[in-house]
Amino acid sequence: MLNLDNKVMELYTKRKLLETKLNESQLEEEKLKLALEVSNKAVKDSKDEIVSIQKSYEQQHQVLTEHLIILNEKISKFEMELTNLKSHKVKCAKCSAWNTLEWITTEGRFGQKCCRGNHTIINFSV
Repeated sequence: MLNLDNKVMELYTKRKLLETKLNESQLEEEKLKLALEVSNKAVKDSKDEIVSIQKSYEQQHQVLTEHLIILNEKISKFEMELTNLKSHKVKCAKCSAWNTLEWITTEGRFGQKCCRGNHTIINFSV
């Protein structure tokens, strides 16, 4: 009977130990589930933020593209006006030759020289 009592006590002790381990495992499982929920929420928030940032970048890209198109149109218009202005002519007071503003203002025409001679068309000195 003593042997049977010892066996019962041993099984009871093992049961208590296993019960304690089970409780610890259940607590650990709850902690891990909570950590998983927090991690999943962080992932979802990150994905939402990425989508928001992507939309923002796309909107900025669209605005910049439209702005670039407008600037390009303005530059084209300016170039056409400049070409038109360069085609205007100025009459040389000395030889009566007609000189385009492009000829007069082109780099290398020091002193705004006439196309027919080496005399100055415009004198900027005051």
